[in-house]
Amino acid sequence: MTTRFDSGPRFYQESSTDESQDDWDEWTGDKKRGPILTYISNFFHVMGILVLGIFILAALFFGISVFWKLVFPMIGK
Repeated sequence: MTTRFDSGPRFYQESSTDESQDDWDEWTGDKKRGPILTYISNFFHVMGILVLGIFILAALFFGISVFWKLVFPMIGK
């Protein structure tokens, strides 16, 4: 009769990748990319932030213009 704690040797699944490869980033755990892909990725991040900033500034100026044209004359009367 087998009890709960009676078991054979433990089975560890072996990884299908070679762990001696140095193409993994130790800080993030992601695969390392080449300098060109890193540059392109950083470029698109910066462009996205700039486009988002431009949309936020446009919305801010639109809100100020609506306030200036509609609300400000009502306050001045």
